[in-house]
Amino acid sequence: MSLTITESPRLWDQVKEITGGTVRDFVETMTELVKKNAPYDTGNLRSSIDWEVEHSSLSFRVFSATGYGAWLEFGTRHIAPRMYFHRSFSEAVLEFS
Repeated sequence: MSLTITESPRLWDQVKEITGGTVRDFVETMTELVKKNAPYDTGNLRSSIDWEVEHSSLSFRVFSATGYGAWLEFGTRHIAPRMYFHRSFSEAVLEFS
């Protein structure tokens, strides 16, 4: 989901002021949950998980920089899906509901 406000810079500033802390709190919580729920072998996957919030929008991104994080999330024909991102997102939503 994304939200774009281009009509009024003042309105945009108000939206950022009202929701900015909440977005940051949510993404930090989700990142910690992803690290906790990530499959563990060498620790490389968990240490590569990070987040960023776009300053010009209310969008955020939690990601794994390993290159194989998506294979573990969704699976391959040789590996069953682990769904650690999906589970973490659901847990974070419940925590903030």
